[in-house]
Amino acid sequence: MSSLSQLKAIKTQELLVPLEPTNEKLKSPETTVVRWQNSYLETFAIFQYCYLERQSLNNGKLPHEKTRDFLVNPESLCFQRVELVTNWLQGIVGGECKPRRAQHIGQALNWIDQKSLNSLLYSEKTLRRLYEQYTSHLIQLVHQKQEDPNSHEGLKPISAGNLQHALQMIIEYSTGIKRTDSKKWATVVCPSYFNPWFEQFKKVEPVVLFAGKDLYQDEETPPQNTEIRFTKKTSETIKAFNFCYLDRASLVKQGSGKSQKAQLYVNPASLSRSRCRIVSHWIRDMLNGRTTLSQSRSVKTAFDWIDRANKDPDIYDLERAKSLYQDFSAHLDKCVANKTFKINSATNHQVGMSYILSISLGIDSPEIESWAPKLSLQQDYEYTSDLFVDLETYDLIANSVDKPPKNIHPERVLLRLNGKSTANIAKLCYLDRASLIPQIHKSSVFGRRVNLASLCPKRCRLMTNVVKQAITGVLQGRQVMQIGVVLEWIDGHRRSEELHSIASAKVLYLDYTQYLFHESRLSNVGEKKGKSVDWAASNQHAMALVISLSINVPFSTVRNWAIQITRNYQSLPQPRLNENEAKNSYQIHSRFFWAYSQVALGQTSTAIPLVVRLTDLGYENYIAFSFRNSNYTDYEARGKKRTWREAAFSENGFDTDIESVKRKTGNLGIGWTNQSTNKYNFTKTSLEATGFAFSLETIRHFANRAIKHFGHMLMYASGANANHLSMAIYFDPPLANKIDPPFIV
Repeated sequence: MSSLSQLKAIKTQELLVPLEPTNEKLKSPETTVVRWQNSYLETFAIFQYCYLERQSLNNGKLPHEKTRDFLVNPESLCFQRVELVTNWLQGIVGGECKPRRAQHIGQALNWIDQKSLNSLLYSEKTLRRLYEQYTSHLIQLVHQKQEDPNSHEGLKPISAGNLQHALQMIIEYSTGIKRTDSKKWATVVCPSYFNPWFEQFKKVEPVVLFAGKDLYQDEETPPQNTEIRFTKKTSETIKAFNFCYLDRASLVKQGSGKSQKAQLYVNPASLSRSRCRIVSHWIRDMLNGRTTLSQSRSVKTAFDWIDRANKDPDIYDLERAKSLYQDFSAHLDKCVANKTFKINSATNHQVGMSYILSISLGIDSPEIESWAPKLSLQQDYEYTSDLFVDLETYDLIANSVDKPPKNIHPERVLLRLNGKSTANIAKLCYLDRASLIPQIHKSSVFGRRVNLASLCPKRCRLMTNVVKQAITGVLQGRQVMQIGVVLEWIDGHRRSEELHSIASAKVLYLDYTQYLFHESRLSNVGEKKGKSVDWAASNQHAMALVISLSINVPFSTVRNWAIQITRNYQSLPQPRLNENEAKNSYQIHSRFFWAYSQVALGQTSTAIPLVVRLTDLGYENYIAFSFRNSNYTDYEARGKKRTWREAAFSENGFDTDIESVKRKTGNLGIGWTNQSTNKYNFTKTSLEATGFAFSLETIRHFANRAIKHFGHMLMYASGANANHLSMAIYFDPPLANKIDPPFIV
């Protein structure tokens, strides 16, 4: 290695990317500095990697650490390395190599040159040895990090995977060997490799068949290797082969079991021939169009429930299958009550279970569905059994004609927008419809049903105008969808009659504008997000369109009936909050400010958790164990399902007794698996390593949040909101006198 006296700064030239890709080789990579437009990296000194002796190799940093030391020994210029860097530059210019990937490649080259292994970079035989050695080194660093989470030298699995990918790119730039080939030379380093459940599973290489196009032959494509894709437009597939195996990686409820990669891993010893027969039947139905993608998702859910409960033998015996179906229906009913599933999803999953049992037992689905009460929307709304019905509709296409037809029946129109989305004009002509029930999803099958007796002639005239303007291109598809949102709000508040006179329409427009202001102006509290100003502006615009079309008043006139909500924050002042709203918002932000600032200044204990009392203001208390981990983020639980974290974290802190946590999860109806045990132990170890106290990173985040909340305190002390930041903050005497110091500046 060169002494510091031999290292010199060289004159460089800057290359701004992205450029237009070119087949011509870039000149002088040994003096090139790359600058990406709109990137977090100001510059990237790619030239230094043409030299085998450089300052970044002896600055005391580890090879995988970032460095900004760019001195080189000019005499160590390597012409083979120049060729490699030239190809690397070509990849950067073409957009193949992004800024972060370029950093990873530089870190891998640092390791190679620190070990003096440059000579291994230029033939396949030696590259294989180098790749295996580097992979072994990365795995060792990951194990080191797992043994000591505070280790500065260790690596997280995802970081190790990035560095291994970087070496694959180096190999391609050096010899032209594709990454898909070089990655097979050694173990693929990824997070799932280091999970204990991963070792017992083997990867399946499936054969993909297309629904509606391919024919299925058991002999040629066995079910344990078959995957179904419904359309080329969607990336989602039904990995039917997964369900031929009773033990598979996807059965893990949390973490890696949810990943796409886990869907490919199974335990070959758990292959069930009886299950293969059911899956073969299911595959045929998907290919023939008898089972849709949505129905297949429900079949997957039912299979997963069966296998997690170890009840596969029950699906082949009549009496046990009855009990199984009843248990599953009771489980779905409980999920609906706990709001884990919507009633629509639960209904579909129950049908999915009856489909599986009909194949395994050879019994028609209607007979199976009689074994337990059918989950349906009518369970919650008995009076709707005959009230709401489906509509017979016909299609019209937006922006398709120059002159609208004379006879339009809006009460039967489905409007096709841009070939993708559809506006259900027909149901909006009925003032009593299922979509107005709060618990019903508006786009569900039941949500499209209406009460035929509620057809409104005035609404039909309004929707006729909407349809005419849509099919002639006057109204855009987005505007039509927003009109639907506005009409849902009007009918949900029983104010449809107010659309048909100027006096009542003015009141309606003012009230709706105030509602939009109220939704959009409240600042973020904790981790909660509010509605955007763009959302409010779009909906106010749509309401003005509806009123204009309904009472034949110019659109510009309607817009002047209330202050316009605008995306340009500087165009018009926004209205102030009333006294009660200002006081309430002020109190919320002041509590967050004092809580965060006291921890940041060390005035209170830094032991976890931080609790901000908000229940007396009508909000849930804020309980934080770090800047990421709080009850507002479900304690970092992934997905929508309830997890053990709900039982382990509380205002009293983290429960360090695993048996106690297991009992709590059982009482809450939450499952516990081996993965739960691993996750719990890892979390407990991490908290013990910090002494159950906030990290410096969390304290820094809390300090930044305290500043944000202090600014909001000042705004709300004046009755203002975030749109007034550029305006002078002032205090009304009646409100200012009611707020105690030291909050008034």
